[in-house]
Amino acid sequence: MSTIHHYFNELGVFNSRHVLLNECERRGVKVKEHSIHKRLLCLNYKDEVQYNKSWDNFNRRCRGLVMNSEEGINKIISHPFDKFFNANEMPETSYETLAAKGSFTITEKLDGRVSCVATISLPDGSTVRIKDLVDKNYNGLRDLRLRHQGQGSS
Repeated sequence: MSTIHHYFNELGVFNSRHVLLNECERRGVKVKEHSIHKRLLCLNYKDEVQYNKSWDNFNRRCRGLVMNSEEGINKIISHPFDKFFNANEMPETSYETLAAKGSFTITEKLDGRVSCVATISLPDGSTVRIKDLVDKNYNGLRDLRLRHQGQGSS
């Protein structure tokens, strides 16, 4: 799998908010805008993608992905991890497939959450802190806190 930057560049989603939003709709990705800074978008796969196992390279990468969409140009601000799977949950995680690749390590994910924190400096000198938690069953965004400096608390 290519890097997220290379893959999104091939799709043309960096050059147009319209293309990005259409790709999200087509591939089962929900988009949540920041309440104050509308240019900040959080992308996360929809519940039906999880339930129907309709994974593709795009929606697997949209797991708490935060983008800045300004003047038609989209930039990745925060990319926690691509969606990953349990052993034997997908063809690429079968024992046979993993063994064919050589040595591998399987680890246990203990708490069932992914946490990603980023702070973005805005042109007006303020900052926005981004914190997202994905729930234990990967049913989508549990909590998105995009907080303008000095407003609210987390």
